[in-house]
Amino acid sequence: MNHLRLLACLSALVFVAAAGCGSDDSGSSGASGGGNTGGTAGTGGTAGTGGTAATGGTAGSGGGETGGTAGDGGTAGHAGTGGTAGTGNGGSGGSAGAGGTGGSGTEYTISLTITDVSTQDPAEGMDVCVHGTPPAACTTTDSTGVAVVQVPTAEDVTLEYSMSGVRTHLLSIRGDYVATNPTIYTLAVNDFVASYLMQSLGVQDDPTKGHIVGLIATGAGASVAIDPSSGTGPVYASPDGLPDPNLTSTSSSGAYMFVNVDPGTVSIAATQTGLSCEPEMGVVGTTPNSIVVPVEAGAFTVGTAFDCN
Repeated sequence: MNHLRLLACLSALVFVAAAGCGSDDSGSSGASGGGNTGGTAGTGGTAGTGGTAATGGTAGSGGGETGGTAGDGGTAGHAGTGGTAGTGNGGSGGSAGAGGTGGSGTEYTISLTITDVSTQDPAEGMDVCVHGTPPAACTTTDSTGVAVVQVPTAEDVTLEYSMSGVRTHLLSIRGDYVATNPTIYTLAVNDFVASYLMQSLGVQDDPTKGHIVGLIATGAGASVAIDPSSGTGPVYASPDGLPDPNLTSTSSSGAYMFVNVDPGTVSIAATQTGLSCEPEMGVVGTTPNSIVVPVEAGAFTVGTAFDCN
């Protein structure tokens, strides 16, 4: 593969395409409504017991001459009336419970396909992680260069990927972009290509600095700047993909780069006369025409693409 081809491929590094459908998280099931059990019918009252007949009075004792009249017997008591049986109504059935709210899910799935920039072959065996300290959700690309990564739902995320002989890459993606573009294609810069790129720019590859490679997807006439400013750049690529320090704006290739940039959080802004430039997939900065990216020592920050329309 000749050097022109290498740099042409490098200029395409951030042309990240996306296709497919967003992952679908199913909602939770609604709660089932429990019916109340009907009440038990009341038990009929027990019939009252009849009263006991009164005992007749004892006859009076006879007087001295005339005997006393015998006392009348007491009137018999009336029998008690039986109680009325209680009528018990069944209890009303309980109302059905309301359905549960559908779950929003906690993660999205990203399918990242990585191609080696120098060979154009799938980058098999590359470690891919959610960037952080320490990295999380790590996986490895398969024989087709694909790695499937779980990322937090609707959150901005930076993926990092690398392997022996290949530089660490940082790819920042907006949460809303992931939701509709779960399949992402990108390239990987190996050590040979990185070294040749620095030589073509006439600079030393400082291992304590990072590098940014980007693209104006809509082509020529745009300019970019980073804040805080450091390192060499912007350097724009010619139509054939070769870096041309004499260019002051993007050519039809749309490619640009900054090398030996101080590590930290960097804002990249794109402008073009008469047009509005917007981030394609990067995390939007303080202005609509800017994105915010991480820069780390020895790493290539990629995916810094804009559309100017």
